Amino acid sequence: MKGMLRLAATAALVLPVAAVLNAAATSYTVEQATAGKALYGEQCAACHAAGGAAPPLVGGAFARNWSGKSAGELFAKIRDTMPTTNPHSLSENQTAALIAYIYQQNNVVAGAAFPRSVKEVGTATVPVMTEGRSAEAAAAPTAPMPPSVMPKGPLPPILAKLTPVTDATLRNPSPADWLIWRRTYDSHGFSPLAKINKANVKSLRMAWSWQLAPGPMEATPIVHDGVLFIESGPGTVQAFDGATGDLLWAHSRKVPAELLSAYPLVRVKRSMAIYGETLLVPTIDSHLIALDMRTGRVVWDKEVADYKKTFMLTAGPIVARGKIFQGISGSYARQAGGAGIVALDAKSGEEVWRFNTVARDGTPGGETWNDLPVERRSGGSVWVPGSYDPDNNLLYFGTGQTYDVNPLREKSTKPGVTNDALYTDTTLAIDPDTGKLIWHFQHLPNDLWDLDWSFERTVATIDGKRMVVTAGKQAIFEALDAKTGKYGFNYDFGLQNVVTAIDPVTGAKTISPDTVRWGEKVTVNKTCPTEYGARNWIATSYDAASHLLYIPLDSSCTDGLRSHVPEQGDTSVGNADASKLKFGYIAALDLKTRKVAWTERTAAAQTSAMLATAGGLLFNSNLDRWFRANDAKTGAELWKVRLSDVANAYPITYEANGRQYVAIATGSSGVVLTKSKSTIAPQYPLPGTDAATLWVFELPN
Repeated sequence: MKGMLRLAATAALVLPVAAVLNAAATSYTVEQATAGKALYGEQCAACHAAGGAAPPLVGGAFARNWSGKSAGELFAKIRDTMPTTNPHSLSENQTAALIAYIYQQNNVVAGAAFPRSVKEVGTATVPVMTEGRSAEAAAAPTAPMPPSVMPKGPLPPILAKLTPVTDATLRNPSPADWLIWRRTYDSHGFSPLAKINKANVKSLRMAWSWQLAPGPMEATPIVHDGVLFIESGPGTVQAFDGATGDLLWAHSRKVPAELLSAYPLVRVKRSMAIYGETLLVPTIDSHLIALDMRTGRVVWDKEVADYKKTFMLTAGPIVARGKIFQGISGSYARQAGGAGIVALDAKSGEEVWRFNTVARDGTPGGETWNDLPVERRSGGSVWVPGSYDPDNNLLYFGTGQTYDVNPLREKSTKPGVTNDALYTDTTLAIDPDTGKLIWHFQHLPNDLWDLDWSFERTVATIDGKRMVVTAGKQAIFEALDAKTGKYGFNYDFGLQNVVTAIDPVTGAKTISPDTVRWGEKVTVNKTCPTEYGARNWIATSYDAASHLLYIPLDSSCTDGLRSHVPEQGDTSVGNADASKLKFGYIAALDLKTRKVAWTERTAAAQTSAMLATAGGLLFNSNLDRWFRANDAKTGAELWKVRLSDVANAYPITYEANGRQYVAIATGSSGVVLTKSKSTIAPQYPLPGTDAATLWVFELPN
């Protein structure tokens, strides 16, 4: 469970939720809510208040998390699992009081007493509400998934001519292809294609589009030999002719019913990969499947993690040396031992090794968990794919924070024990053959703020040295020696106030005591950034020729109750002139000089990954739904087109039949990142559906 309680929220967010909840059959008394408030302070605030790691209990985030579930399920969930350290310790009256307090915080008007047992609660449905959407739109039925479509008879020539993808292919991919998440092993997210360039981009037009299976959309299209593959909805994979948009095949997976109404993040899939003659696909129920890339038929299907324990596969795989490397994320319910990384045999899908991203006792790092038993250790999620360095034969993965900060606040007095919580917020360098940890660097020990360092690891040669460059939500970029993990350098964009100093030799950080104060009650002063980050999972793009790293950034702070733009004074919602806010921007950081070459401010938050090309272009999108091409050298806007929905995904470019195309998918995000930002910039309302669309652009003939 993840997130922060925001006891004050914007009218745009709270009022529609209150209206929906008021329409429900259940209510509560003021006396119940008063009792619930005291109980919340005793039993819940440590996790659900700011600085904790549990999900929000107010606003659209709360209603969305329980979308389609009954009040009885909510009652049973609290009674049977809360607090996590002592389940079943709350009486039915106490449970009802807590729910009453939650309703009160959502501006629900008090009325009849809230039921005091599961039997009384019955099956009254918790109303569906999604941030930024109307109650009517949120209650609309979900469209069914597309059916499976398999080729019949002789294969179309475009499928028959697909060539196997080998290690050599992945190490030196064709400029026309996009075979893995960031195109190349080093996670540059850069394309050498230049037919679309600064001179002609103004003529870019739509080539074709396709409405995808409904659901959260953060996917990266994969392209090989002119065939485009994309995953959408809760379990649909489709293959298209990249030039014409003709559907070649579709695979639709049967999804466990309980996952269809689960927290949308479970349904998000960010990428796939191709190896040999198979398309490797992570699924909503935490399996990894291999599909025949020519037909879409299942070659093998292996369970990687237990989705019933809230583990999920949001990241796609990376493949090398005959093995598939898949990160595991989730564990919101604080499952024992946290997440991890698994290696599977590419031909059979059989597990080869598994690395635990939460250290166990008796292993290196096991002493960093404040002497907690393994069942009290959680987190270390791997949210995006790793990188691979063939020269050093090392995999690089990043991890997130823990989900239970309570037992890590005060350091144990036991000798040799620390509260750093390895391997959270860490860069891991792993031997792909054995799964052995070669080196690690923890960027933020004991993360109490939900400031993951779990994003892409860019492998770059800087001043003749092979380095791994990455940043967490604080937008502090750090470079490590790719072979040894030795600290290189850092660049802080100044969008955070948690870290006050960094040792230039070791990378050790000095933490501000003013950002979080612990005592009988949790007090949070202004903390920058919010838990959504100055940057998040939307990836950077790196041009090795110019040494420029293109970074999507947002500036925002929180006082524990509301988010706002720091450099414009008190600009929290209700006081701000939304038309003047500019809290999103792109920065081009020169990794060689450690200086920012240019910045381009945007009123809306950046939502898509960056895509730089040899044509001198930088493609990107933000909450305003414009898909843009900027001059990669200066940041000047050269072209834009309005999309049907927000692009929360990864743009790519590829060639088919000798022509260059640019593709991006639009649709709602399973992460609260973009939706929360709409409450800061309400001039950009979100659509009322969960439709997803693939857009493909080309130059005129």
